[in-house]
Amino acid sequence: MSSRVMLLFCVLLLTSMIGQLPHAQGTGCSRPSGWCIHKGSVARNVDCDRDGALDWACSDNAGGRWAILSKNKCAADWSGGKPTSICPAAFGCSKPPGWCVHTGSVLKQLDCDGDGVLDLACSDNTGRRWAILSKNNCAEDWIGGKPVSICPNGFGCFRPAGWCVQKGSVARNVDCDGDGALDWACSDSNGGRWAILSKNGCAEDWIGGRPLSICPKGFGK
Repeated sequence: MSSRVMLLFCVLLLTSMIGQLPHAQGTGCSRPSGWCIHKGSVARNVDCDRDGALDWACSDNAGGRWAILSKNKCAADWSGGKPTSICPAAFGCSKPPGWCVHTGSVLKQLDCDGDGVLDLACSDNTGRRWAILSKNNCAEDWIGGKPVSICPNGFGCFRPAGWCVQKGSVARNVDCDGDGALDWACSDSNGGRWAILSKNGCAEDWIGGRPLSICPKGFGK
């Protein structure tokens, strides 16, 4: 067999082998039809194991977790029961039963500390704050009293229902006081100004009469 024929044979063989490799590296895993479509489920296409290939993670509001990983040759996972640690970027810290369920509380799942893993932040309308952070190994926090700085995006203020909806009003979600947490500012065409500030525990403001200096970014000055 000539060297040219041998070279062609090797090229064809290599091409055939590549076509049979699992669909993982580079492009990542494919999502199977009908996977993670049940009620309350959320599918995320992320790199779970940091091998450079995108995986699939699925979680639902009943605490179920599924993962299709490139390191497992993208094998479909229909059984679930995966631990949080298998895909921290998607599963993050788990919410303990009974945590952040009291009246006036709001729960957020987000990356508080910039490590790429989802944390849990809880705040309520009395200004209290709790956080379950990946950097603390997802240790449960039942005491609270966390500073805004521990999770600025999670502890920003919330807009009350019916607030700043009058004719000619404009609501802006900005950091008024420079503490890194988002506040709410409202102004209207009559010169009225209202502000809900994190430094005040996000206390609702229905009275108004706020000076421009309290939120220059929000009041357009």
